[in-house]
Amino acid sequence: SGLIGAPEPAMEGSRPVTRDFASPERLAGGGPSVADDVFALGKTLSFLLDGVRDPELDAIAARAQRPGERERYGSAAEMIADLDRWRARLPVQAMAGGWRYRACKFVARHRLGVGATAAALALLAMLAGVATVNWTRAERNRASAEQRFGQVRQLAHFMLFDLYDQLAGQPGTVEKRAQLAATGAAYLARLQVAGDAPADLRLDVARSYRRLAAIQGLPGVSNLGQPEAAARSLARAERMLRALTRDEPRNADAWAELGWVLADRWSLHGDDAGSASTNDAARAAFERALALDAANDGARLGLLTTMRNRGYDLIWTADRPAEALPVLRRALAGLRGRAWPPDTQSLARQLEINLLNRIGDATYYAGDIPASLAPYREADALTDRGMAAEGAVPRWLILKGENAFNISGTLQELPGRKAEALAVARLGEEALKRVLAFGPDAAAEKKLLVLYGQEAALLEDMGRTGEALGPSEASVALRRERLARAPGDPQRMRDLAIGLAPHAELLAAAGRRADACAAARDAAASWAAIRRAGRLGEHDARKNMPHSETLRKKFC
Repeated sequence: SGLIGAPEPAMEGSRPVTRDFASPERLAGGGPSVADDVFALGKTLSFLLDGVRDPELDAIAARAQRPGERERYGSAAEMIADLDRWRARLPVQAMAGGWRYRACKFVARHRLGVGATAAALALLAMLAGVATVNWTRAERNRASAEQRFGQVRQLAHFMLFDLYDQLAGQPGTVEKRAQLAATGAAYLARLQVAGDAPADLRLDVARSYRRLAAIQGLPGVSNLGQPEAAARSLARAERMLRALTRDEPRNADAWAELGWVLADRWSLHGDDAGSASTNDAARAAFERALALDAANDGARLGLLTTMRNRGYDLIWTADRPAEALPVLRRALAGLRGRAWPPDTQSLARQLEINLLNRIGDATYYAGDIPASLAPYREADALTDRGMAAEGAVPRWLILKGENAFNISGTLQELPGRKAEALAVARLGEEALKRVLAFGPDAAAEKKLLVLYGQEAALLEDMGRTGEALGPSEASVALRRERLARAPGDPQRMRDLAIGLAPHAELLAAAGRRADACAAARDAAASWAAIRRAGRLGEHDARKNMPHSETLRKKFC
C-alpha cells in the first residue's frame, strides 16, 4: 500500500535495510535508531526535490542527512516542526540566515499560495513513513520501536490532516490530495495492526477513510467524481467505528465520528426513499455521543447537520417544502446561538450558508418566490465574507456557483429582472471555471452544469433561442460525461433526466423536432431507470417524470 517505485529493502546481518535511505551508521552495522529514521526522511526529501529549486527544503533535507547523528534533527517531530515553519512561511531552523533572510520570510508570508511542491512533499515524504513503519515492526527493541511508532504516527497525522488542509486551499490539487489521502489511510491502517491498537488510533484510521471518501466523491466539496469508491471508503470507516463502539460503548468521539460517516453516506444517496433512514441513524449516533459528553461540539454540529438533511428530504424527497421551513429555521437558530471552537468554525460557517440556501429553497417551492431572495442573498454575503478572509479558494468558489444559481433562478421569476439574473448566472459560471482551470473537480462540474442550464433558460425567456442552444448543449454534454464516468450513480442519473427536458423544449423551439424527440425519449427513459432502481423521490414522481413523458408524447 506504499508508493510505486519505493526502493526494496536489503539485509545487513539479520536486520532489514533500505540501502538508498540508510544512514552511515546503519550501513556500518549499527542498530536502528531515531537518528536513522531522520536520515531516511532527509534522503526521501532530497529525492523529492530533484529538479525543484527550493533552498529551504534543501536545507531541511541536508540537515536531516548530516553525517553525525548529533548534527541531525533530534527526532521526526523536530523535523516536522521545521516543515511546519516552512509551510507557514516562517524562518526554518535549518537555514543559516541573518536579518535579510528573516525579512524576506516576513514579506513572503503576505503572498498568496503555497505551491505544488507541498503536494509532492506530502506524497513522497509518506514513502519514508511507510518504510519506517515496516522497520518498526521488524525491530526487536520494544522501547525504541514504541518511540518511533509515536513519532511516525505524528508525521502521518501532520501530512494527512494539517498539510492536506493546507493543500485544500489550492486549486488543482484534487488528484494529489486523493493520492495523499489514499496513501495516508493505508499507512494508518498498517499502524493499527502493528500490535494492540489504542482506541484513538482506531479512530484516526476511520477518520482517514472518511477524508478519503470526501475527496473521492462526496457532493458539495472538491472531489474526483468517484461516488462508488467514496461509498466503499465510508463502508470501511463504518465497520471500524461499529467495532470500536462495541468495544468501547462509552466512547463519545467514536459515536460522533460514526454519526459523521452516516451523514456523509446520506449525502451520497439523497433524494431517495432510503435517505430518511440513513439520516435517522446519523442523528441517533450524534445523540448517543452527546448523552455521553454534552460538550462534544463535533456531535452538536453533526446533530444540526441532520436537521439540515431532514429539511432537504422534506423539500425534495417528500415534496413538502412548507414543513421543511420550521426544521431548517430551528437548525439555523441552534447554529447561531452557540460559540463554536476553532476546530469546528469552518464547518459551522459552511453549514450556515447551506441552511440559508435550503431555507431559500423551501420558501421558493412553498410558493413565496420573492421572499426566497433574502436568504439566498444572505448566504452569498456570508460566502463573500469567507472568501475575503481566506482568498478565492475552491470551497468558496464552489459555493459562489451554488449561490449564483439560487439567486439567478429567483430573479428570473421576478418582473423585469431577467437581465440581472443572466448576469448573476454568468458570474457564477466564471467562478466555477476558475476552479476547473486548474484541474478536474466534480463538485465544481455539478454546479457549472446547472448554471449552464440556467443561462439557457434565461436566454430563451428573453427571446434569444439561438443563443440559448449553446449553454443548453454544454449543460447536457457535461451531464452525460459525468454519468458515463459513474453510470450507477443515482444523482448523476437524475442530473441528466432533469437537464434533458428543458433541452428538448429548446430544441423544439429552434425547429429541431427530431432532436427534441430524441432528448425527450432519453429524459423519459432516465426517469424510468431511476424508478426501477428505487431512487425516485416524491417531487420527481409528481412533477419531473410526468413532464418528461408529456414532452415525449408531444415531440415524438
